[in-house]
Amino acid sequence: MEMEERTLQITTILTQAPVYLQATGLFLLRYGLAAMVLLFGLQKWTKAEAEGVQPWVSHSPLMSWLHHVTSVQGASVAIGVVELAIAVNRGVPNHP
Repeated sequence: MEMEERTLQITTILTQAPVYLQATGLFLLRYGLAAMVLLFGLQKWTKAEAEGVQPWVSHSPLMSWLHHVTSVQGASVAIGVVELAIAVNRGVPNHP
């Protein structure tokens, strides 16, 4: 009787392990991505990062207009706001 219970416990653990492993992996992927994008977005608020992305923004056909509308720091902050919004969007689970 005790051997049957032990076998049942092991079988239950082995059948449930992939489910828990997948849930853990999805959790780490979702919140790891959100944390990285959040950190990148926060860095855009610093002067060093604004100067670092300035050549990329000024030579980009899609974002070069930012330097005409705002300063170098303003363009970097605008990009940072978009990155922060993406991080929040990725960090919030979308359950129906």
